[in-house]
Amino acid sequence: MKSALRRAVEVTLIIVLSLGVLSPATAAPPSQGPGIIYTVQPGDCLSLIADRYGVDVETLVRVNNIRNPDVIIPGQHLLIPRQEVPLLAEGKAIVEPYPLVQGEAGIVLVRQCDGDLPSGEFAGQKLRFIRSPRGCIAFLGVYALAKPGTYPLQIRLPDGARLSIPVPVVAGDYEVEHIHLSPAKRALLKPELILQERDLVSKAFGRFTPEAQWYAPFSLPLRGKIHVTSPFGFRRSYNNAPPRGFHSGVDLRAKEGDPVYAPAPGQVVLAQELTIRGNAVILNHGAGVMSGFWHLSGIAVREGEEVGRGDLLGWVGSTGLSTGPHLHWEVRVNGVAVNPLTWTRRGFWYEVGRTRPRHIRLRGYCEEAF
Repeated sequence: MKSALRRAVEVTLIIVLSLGVLSPATAAPPSQGPGIIYTVQPGDCLSLIADRYGVDVETLVRVNNIRNPDVIIPGQHLLIPRQEVPLLAEGKAIVEPYPLVQGEAGIVLVRQCDGDLPSGEFAGQKLRFIRSPRGCIAFLGVYALAKPGTYPLQIRLPDGARLSIPVPVVAGDYEVEHIHLSPAKRALLKPELILQERDLVSKAFGRFTPEAQWYAPFSLPLRGKIHVTSPFGFRRSYNNAPPRGFHSGVDLRAKEGDPVYAPAPGQVVLAQELTIRGNAVILNHGAGVMSGFWHLSGIAVREGEEVGRGDLLGWVGSTGLSTGPHLHWEVRVNGVAVNPLTWTRRGFWYEVGRTRPRHIRLRGYCEEAF
């Protein structure tokens, strides 16, 4: 009797343990919706699957009801939401996302990548290609005030052939933001001060190094719960004047002295006090991708210094043209300001082929990217 009871307990324990292996990954079958069903292969992780299909990890977690992003099992079925990315120029090029969106980044992928690198131009923006696991890619930024419509993408292939591809740009969802400035702050809007500082910042943002430094979507530059007080792209009206320009980054609520961290590896190309942007730091992440941090109370890095993801850059403040302590964070691609928060969700890291260091753990991301 005791041996039979022991066997029953053992069988029950085996069943429970077997179910326990599967339950952390998926709480329920994948949600139904348009897309494809992918079967997880040995060595897969969510980040590789997500970037292989041009989606982000958070989307896969949500649509597949995944409880633990670090646990997926070979043979498990995942729903991949359909992403319509057409092949252009008879399959020779791909633009992602398609269509492009005001104020967002994109990539141009050229499959033919033997010998010399392709070259190209989009809407007056020079495209610089680098090699990647998928072919030759170039990052581009869509100006937040670009008129919706069709723009020509010009590509010159290594064999001398030229491609001219019409690419649509659609409107982003941007509102008008009204800001009141004191007389002292209003004095900082003098055209000569704006132009002088713009030239200095543009020169720093205009640098290009071909090697991409990041290996995952960007992290947020602040710790704890994040509150966006002013989104990217909002058209700005100062003291009830007609809107002039747009917000080139995101403003994050923070306290004076809160530490500011690097969202991705890079080199410090600017670290100094500016009239409008206050104490400022600019990082070069490679491949034409840069990030900027304004209004700091103090700077913890020097120009030329190499920083890693999560390294201290400085402290939150309210220097320059600022109405209170906060962090202004922006990302630029080829000098064009784009939505920084997009880079925290995707970051195009799979395209650049970088391997994440073993000591850095990210939920849902592989121990070895390649």
